[in-house]
Amino acid sequence: MVFGRFGFGGSKRRNPHAAVEETVRRASCVWNSADVERRAKLLESVVEIENDRMFLVFVQAQWSQLPESTRLKIAEVLMKRDAESSLVKLAAGHIGEVIAVSYSESKFDVLFGKAVFDEGWTREHALGVWYGLGRFCLFTSIGALSRLKEKDYDTALSAGQGSLINKWRMSDVARNSYEGFGKLRIPVMMQMYELTGDDLHDALFFLAVVAAVLGNDSGFSFDHFSQGRIAPGLMGAKDAISSTLLVSVSNMLGEVQRAVQAFDEILPI
Repeated sequence: MVFGRFGFGGSKRRNPHAAVEETVRRASCVWNSADVERRAKLLESVVEIENDRMFLVFVQAQWSQLPESTRLKIAEVLMKRDAESSLVKLAAGHIGEVIAVSYSESKFDVLFGKAVFDEGWTREHALGVWYGLGRFCLFTSIGALSRLKEKDYDTALSAGQGSLINKWRMSDVARNSYEGFGKLRIPVMMQMYELTGDDLHDALFFLAVVAAVLGNDSGFSFDHFSQGRIAPGLMGAKDAISSTLLVSVSNMLGEVQRAVQAFDEILPI
């Protein structure tokens, strides 16, 4: 067991005063480099100044010109935000790791190892789309976190996607397929996903998803989907895709989304 982080095993103990000084120093850098809008938001969060002229004086003041009590309050707010941001990154990073394992190359081979791809479509192309589905799962999972604040959404997405990329080792072909799918298809998928929840739309959604992995992405037609109709380009594909594969891919998405909800508990309220 390592006790150094608590001061028992290291040569030096933590210096609380030095820690406070460092926090205030960092706060001064943030304040002096901030624009008027950010300064105003910081002030509004720590003091009540009803006089508009006085408030403007505070906003335009340099750090050293602010009252000490105000400086300490601003430093405390920034420290709390840093801590919250760290928790968000931690949770999102773990979510990314869970999804990366679920949408791994080995899972792809289990599900699609015996599948027949469309002409001109290779295993690497299909694997890139599979990874793209993992990315879509990340988007929907993070979006469903009830305690995630809107201001932290981009931070969570960045941390989660970083975990995905670190876990997956893509070839150039797979990466190009992954990036193309993300740019061209995920926005439509998000729209379609909002309409799922009944048997018809669920079936159409996962038919489009599985067909895309196999090389036919014509199922991502929001117009047809919103009307509950199969896209014309999938008419010939629907009979060739096994219902077992559709159910397996559907179940995987649901299981992963439920699993990552546990990380909601470590997010700051």
